[in-house]
Amino acid sequence: MSENSYFSTVMALYINYILQGMAAIILAQNMVPLMGQLNTNAAGISIVISGIGFGRILILYFAGRMSDRYGRKKIVWLGMFSYVIFFGGILISQNMWMATFFTLFAGFANALLDTGTYPALMEAYPEANGFMSVLNKAFISLGQLILPIVVGFLIANNLYFGYSFILCLVALFCEYLFYAKKAVSKTIPD
Repeated sequence: MSENSYFSTVMALYINYILQGMAAIILAQNMVPLMGQLNTNAAGISIVISGIGFGRILILYFAGRMSDRYGRKKIVWLGMFSYVIFFGGILISQNMWMATFFTLFAGFANALLDTGTYPALMEAYPEANGFMSVLNKAFISLGQLILPIVVGFLIANNLYFGYSFILCLVALFCEYLFYAKKAVSKTIPD
């Protein structure tokens, strides 16, 4: 398989890193409205945010083993699904403990995407490992650039804070459609 045949898949993997960058800061960016929704204070939101790190620690070792055993694609899918649970779950959370539970899934997604994506990129472009790794960080930073602009727009226009979460869900759904279309196109003969 030529390097060009990997391009669309690699770009989809990097879109996940934009979402990963957003997920890393979305709770802090929406701290004030979340305090109201979850009926808590800044300390409570800090506990909720800590769920990301805790979730990552809980699953990181197992995610790496699963990636080696079951394949990169399945682990990336599982990571994307974990982000759906996180973004959607925060929107329906009624207290900090419920939100902390859903935030664990952001940590799971982070670990799953790292253990599925990094090796996939290294396998697709073995001669450019360093560059591909730097691109991961660039796409994470891009997400961390985009989200504050979105949140600022929502605040300035007195719009529902949850639209920033919904934006991430829509992006994940579009990615799902991209992957599903790719899978179908491979099974249909020319």
